[in-house]
Amino acid sequence: MRTVMTAVFFVALAAACNDNDDPPSGDDTLTFSYDFRDGEQGWQADYSDYSVGMEQSLAFRSELEALPEELERDGTGFYFHSRNVSDDIFMFLKRRLGPDDGIVANTSYALSYRILFASNAASGCVGIGGAPGESVFMKAGATDEEPEAVLVEDDGLEQIRMSVDKGNQRQDGPAASFVGDVANPIPCEEVNGLDDAPYVAIEREHVHDHSVTSTEDAELWLLVGTDSGFEGVNTLYYLEIDVRLEPIDASAGD
Repeated sequence: MRTVMTAVFFVALAAACNDNDDPPSGDDTLTFSYDFRDGEQGWQADYSDYSVGMEQSLAFRSELEALPEELERDGTGFYFHSRNVSDDIFMFLKRRLGPDDGIVANTSYALSYRILFASNAASGCVGIGGAPGESVFMKAGATDEEPEAVLVEDDGLEQIRMSVDKGNQRQDGPAASFVGDVANPIPCEEVNGLDDAPYVAIEREHVHDHSVTSTEDAELWLLVGTDSGFEGVNTLYYLEIDVRLEPIDASAGD
């Protein structure tokens, strides 16, 4: 299935590239393929859903990093790490798309993803707050404004929250919907904790539950992340992200 889906994305991408002499129109389906062996490619990493002052204990780290040997895949992936003492960390990637990418102003798009990532969270494990695999929820979507981690005050406490509605944990929001969890196929009884657990590549295909409408300046933002209910160390490598944007009748709604 992975080979078939990849072929669809790349054939469509090649066709789009062959039409570069024609200006984009609201009828053009757009496809994008990002392989993090080729660098960040405009994707930016950030974190939200924690209290101000917790940054040091949360041990945030996100960067391109060489892949673990067990993946048998050379090169780099986009690596995320946090120690989720807040029981609600959102680790996310975002990327702007604009006129140079073929986005047309004031156009509504249906959005689908193929996400290839690597997780060392075995299936069926038990953890504080939730399982390290089944309680870490991958989400993907898009929005017409930049998704940012912003400072808010909640019950007198300063919190870092998302500027867009991604929902919470498994719950969907207009900016991001539930893709699946990050549990890999290895049974928990076959590993000795996360420190010794091997990474396994996992592919998820996803159709976002909401349409996204570009701005007057022909901009929108892609959003991919994990919403964690597991109070422990969360790590992940993003390997590839493919995106398809298909114009729809804006009057049809979400």
